[in-house]
Amino acid sequence: MEGGQVQGAVGGPLRPLSAGEILDGSFAIYRRNFPVVYCTQLATFIPSMALGFVSPLLGTFLYLLLIHLARLAAIWQFSEAVLGGKPNLSRGLKSGLRRLIPALAAEFVTGFLIALGWLAFLVPGVILWIVFFAVLPVVILEKNLSTCLQRSFGLAKGSWKKIFLVQLVAFLISILPGAAFQAPRVLNALLENRGLEDPSPLVFLLQILVESLVIPFSMGVTTLLYYDQRVRKEGLDVQLAASALEDLRPPAAPAAPPQPAI
Repeated sequence: MEGGQVQGAVGGPLRPLSAGEILDGSFAIYRRNFPVVYCTQLATFIPSMALGFVSPLLGTFLYLLLIHLARLAAIWQFSEAVLGGKPNLSRGLKSGLRRLIPALAAEFVTGFLIALGWLAFLVPGVILWIVFFAVLPVVILEKNLSTCLQRSFGLAKGSWKKIFLVQLVAFLISILPGAAFQAPRVLNALLENRGLEDPSPLVFLLQILVESLVIPFSMGVTTLLYYDQRVRKEGLDVQLAASALEDLRPPAAPAAPPQPAI
């Protein structure tokens, strides 16, 4: 935090946000910090982009691993911006690397449970997708792996409709650029009645550049949802404001030395 000031996503003090403000706030933070946030994504994917020129297939496998690091770095950077700080490339990557293994473990468990839910007549999968919305923020921002599922469930309680709506809109916005990029390739394969071929190195590179644009937005929405629920349920805005005031309070004057006895 800069100068002890806790900033909200849409300006002013940290406060509860509507669904529209969460989406707008993610765009606003992304726009204000675009160079550092986007460059962090590119720096994360440099190994997969380099490998893609040798083998797009191997590059894709590496990309699927690095995408977890990219998500964690984006969450940390958006958190810094929400709390009034300035996102940093190196600190974002270091924070993501430190929590990568716990995050992978959490995502494996939640992904498995959500997949089972989707197989069980769809509705349970949607419910789990909602209640596990905050698992990654809890893992990286609270360093809490052991109870991250319960913690996310507690934050989601009573706000399922809002979380579902915000996540659905963010998901649709995030997949549009990639879908538009892939559409001509898929359509061409269908018209020629053949399977999809491995993309060329250049196509693979362009695909990563496009995907790097949308990951921060979706993770920004997740981060703002997380803070919104903490403000509503835990009074986080009051806690942080009180902490900021405490930091600004001048130190107490030293006690006068005792007078010698006469």
